[in-house]
Amino acid sequence: MNDIYAEKMPEEMDEKVVTDRKIEVGHRILSEEQYGTIRFVGLVPPTEGLWLGIEWDNPERGKHDGSHNGTQYFQCSSPTSGSFLRPKKADLGIQFLDAVSSRYIPENIETADVEDSLVVSCKAVEMVGAEKIARTQSSFENLKSVALHEMRISRAGDEKVADKLPNITGLEVSQNLLPSWEELSKITSSMQKLKILDASENRLAIPTNPSSLCSAFCALEELFLNRCNVTWKELLISAPMWPKLKNLHACFNRISNLERPAKGTFDHLELLNMEENQIESWEDVLQLGHLPRLEGLILNSNSISNISFDDAPLEGKTKYFTSLKSLSLHNNRLSEWKSVNELNKLQCLEELNMKRNPLVQSEKASTVRGLMIAKLPSLRHCNHSAVSDGERKGSEIDYMKKYHEDWLKNGGGKDQPDSNLQADFIKNHPTYTALIKKYGAPEVSDDSQTKPGALKSSLLELILSCPQHASKKSIKKKLPVTMDITKVKGMIQKLFKVDVADQKLFYLSPKLPDQEIPLDNDLRQLGFFGIESGNTIIIRW
Repeated sequence: MNDIYAEKMPEEMDEKVVTDRKIEVGHRILSEEQYGTIRFVGLVPPTEGLWLGIEWDNPERGKHDGSHNGTQYFQCSSPTSGSFLRPKKADLGIQFLDAVSSRYIPENIETADVEDSLVVSCKAVEMVGAEKIARTQSSFENLKSVALHEMRISRAGDEKVADKLPNITGLEVSQNLLPSWEELSKITSSMQKLKILDASENRLAIPTNPSSLCSAFCALEELFLNRCNVTWKELLISAPMWPKLKNLHACFNRISNLERPAKGTFDHLELLNMEENQIESWEDVLQLGHLPRLEGLILNSNSISNISFDDAPLEGKTKYFTSLKSLSLHNNRLSEWKSVNELNKLQCLEELNMKRNPLVQSEKASTVRGLMIAKLPSLRHCNHSAVSDGERKGSEIDYMKKYHEDWLKNGGGKDQPDSNLQADFIKNHPTYTALIKKYGAPEVSDDSQTKPGALKSSLLELILSCPQHASKKSIKKKLPVTMDITKVKGMIQKLFKVDVADQKLFYLSPKLPDQEIPLDNDLRQLGFFGIESGNTIIIRW
């Protein structure tokens, strides 16, 4: 049955409800646990009484596009998000200080002794105990952080907030019924110390003059606007309200096309989190590249398929993102390693998070991590884990070995100039030449030594010893003469629990009992150093 005929209500009762509650177009309502915005207040013939035309946040809750019997009463963003509702069924919420009182003043002041805690934007904040609030803070003057998630707040109210909450630095009003930034500013205007605001899961109308509200958010440094149905353009329009903003979280919104912020907009921004939006083009992302202080950019769960800085040569540095240190690109559509190569053009990149992309699904996780480390020399953290000096060295050497044959096939060689290398190889492996200069060319194994018939003669019987650590007993091992020092160190790490980066290896021969010969090139094989069966490898750290 069409909702317009679902219920009849006396006209005088409709009018009384509307008058008492001051219902207006644009107000937010709650009905049967569903949130919506009033788009129409009036009569809908042939029925009697007043109706509210609601555009529901969840389109599945609605029934039409705001029209009835051929008449368009209001507009909806979805053809199924509209319906009509009697005023008595619309919860219009409560004022701000009523919500504060409900949350922080216990019903029984005499017996209150419960310690409260809250979470503001995923950060635990210790709150004043309810007993102390009841006895000494009836005016809330000592409260620093207030969490009012899902408290049905719809308006500031008539009572002055300034006299009640003068010291607030953190405020959470997520998933309430606030209709606009103007209404929210009436709440925060007296909170001159407010630094953190979580207004997520509200549908806040954009003000006609955002600059006029900046005094209400003059100290704001961190803002959460997750699931607010906003676009990037709306954020740019609103930006003058937040002149000192450092961290902006705008996840799960309608952000797709990006445009370059005007000069002076978001100039203080250090972290921008736009996880799970509809960003597809790297050209759009580059519009953020002129933000002067941006150090962290989170673009997880978008649809980015490639990365390119065409303004810079292969081994040069881009003019974009001059301060960017951390980039998160989990769960995108990146499918080619050349996108990772391009990130080496960033001037300050130290952290990269890039799981769940097509390019990383063809290799083991450890291999992918190693390749990222080798391709990005400045990386200090990869996929939320620190990169040690030892891991970097091992990753770079493994990378060199993995593509050593390709290097030779494309003009590489110990005695060959870099100019001989094919352009395609350089394009795919722009850091390879620098690694050759850093470590030297990898040793080429003698294939005959790896044949089954030659295996026995290629094994060395060695003693692994830690003379400075009596608790570490010596171990005898048979190792291939072709085993390189990198793998020897990896084995030692497992046997003696000594990090690769801390190891210093030498070998001792009975022929020269007083001379420890350093094994100082990780790319070289044991045979290169002239080690023989019966020798001892000395391990120091």
